[in-house]
Amino acid sequence: IRAWRDEPFALVDPADGTFVALLSQETWGYGPVQLTKIGEDGTVLQRGPQIVHERVIGVDTEYGGLWVLAGSPTTPPQPPFSIERMTFDGSQGPQLGPFPSRPRMVSTHGKTIWVLEPDQHRITRLDRAGRVERQYGDMNRPTDLAVDAGSFVVIEASQTQLSKFALDGHALWRIPRFQSLSWVLPETGTGGGWQIFARRFQGRP
Repeated sequence: IRAWRDEPFALVDPADGTFVALLSQETWGYGPVQLTKIGEDGTVLQRGPQIVHERVIGVDTEYGGLWVLAGSPTTPPQPPFSIERMTFDGSQGPQLGPFPSRPRMVSTHGKTIWVLEPDQHRITRLDRAGRVERQYGDMNRPTDLAVDAGSFVVIEASQTQLSKFALDGHALWRIPRFQSLSWVLPETGTGGGWQIFARRFQGRP
């Protein structure tokens, strides 16, 4: 199993013990990837269509599938950018966008979809129909976020700063001086319990 973004991706279905993984059949390099359903005994039960790896920018954990860059057939994709959901049955609507710069990440939380555009220093929140609910512009190259308890936490400033915002957009706090922040994970429903993965903080490991 080749990693997606240097990390394995799999979602387990507790109902039947199967899991869905994002796999590549290429031994080396970056070839197309596929959503693949695998049984407990390792048997491949279902495969989705092939997707160019560089177009995968998120996982729809609420309804299943992947968020992928759509539109231009060029490699790499060119602006304007749009986003669609890809499942085992192919492309699913609605299409999100267009966006003037390349989104880095799409994250789903309940009935909302969050799109991060580092080059626009912006996060856009949409509903499941693709309508824009709010745009947050007080950002510094956002690269990841986690949403919980009426607020959201963002990694920004070239992965050196962790910031928390209320849903109305005002900053609650900012903590700088990290190095190589990677992920933020909420402890669901508590508004806290953030686990932070970084190489260094204030110059120390």
